[in-house]
Amino acid sequence: MIFRRRGRFTVAAAALTLALIGTGCAQVTSGTPGAVLSLAGYVQQDAQSTLAQKSVGMRVSGSLTTDGQEVKISGLGQMQLADYAMKLSMQMTLAGQRVSMNELLVSGKLFMSLNADGQTMKDLIGKDWAEIDIPGGVQTSSSGVGNPMQILQYAAKNGAKVVSIGSATIRGVETKGYEVTIPRSVFLPDATAKINADKGLSPDVRARALQALQAMTPPVYDVWFDQTHKLLQRMRSQMSMDLGSISFSGAIVFDFTDYGVKADIQAPPANDVAPFPGTH
Repeated sequence: MIFRRRGRFTVAAAALTLALIGTGCAQVTSGTPGAVLSLAGYVQQDAQSTLAQKSVGMRVSGSLTTDGQEVKISGLGQMQLADYAMKLSMQMTLAGQRVSMNELLVSGKLFMSLNADGQTMKDLIGKDWAEIDIPGGVQTSSSGVGNPMQILQYAAKNGAKVVSIGSATIRGVETKGYEVTIPRSVFLPDATAKINADKGLSPDVRARALQALQAMTPPVYDVWFDQTHKLLQRMRSQMSMDLGSISFSGAIVFDFTDYGVKADIQAPPANDVAPFPGTH
């Protein structure tokens, strides 16, 4: 039972890591003579510059609280920006117990393997990898982090609300930070279309995903872009989630390094994958 409970905790943490107030009308002068951009315009410009890259390396860190105990999270990964495929190796510590986890996010599906004190995913479901469907490959809850580059895709569109949170030096790089809110008018049409286009969903799963999406409040993220190359250097999200028997609150930080790194991200072999209980 301890391992099963820890397994549910691990799935929730995986979803959280895979997972932007103001009017955005403040005016500042751009580097081009005579041109003026709003803060939202700068975020849109830098988000588009970031998304035009081929790939990026990631560092993940965070601290969650569950049942009055702190969960420390750290990890390394890569992402392909053409299709938002992501791989991530993470470690978590809860009550002195260490959980190691590998995640693959490919074509809207999350695959996860783990080792918790010598017990593995194969001990739990009979396969090395568990599959967790993400309807339409989109985030349907504002309480989690979601896919960071998919979130940035929304920030690259017109309509995001932005306020400055000042400058910061990140790994020796000078950056400008912004708090970005993604309004429903920006994310709702796109996410609805993707869920409806997902042919692999049962009517019941589709209905639940659309219902969750309609209830989703505008997500808010902090982002920092470097001032030279206009690329995303960090994304931070405060989050909370109640999964019934387990609840979380805390913050997750993604640091982005090594733009252009070679990345080859593929789903695990089909014969080594099984659905995680309760997620299909």
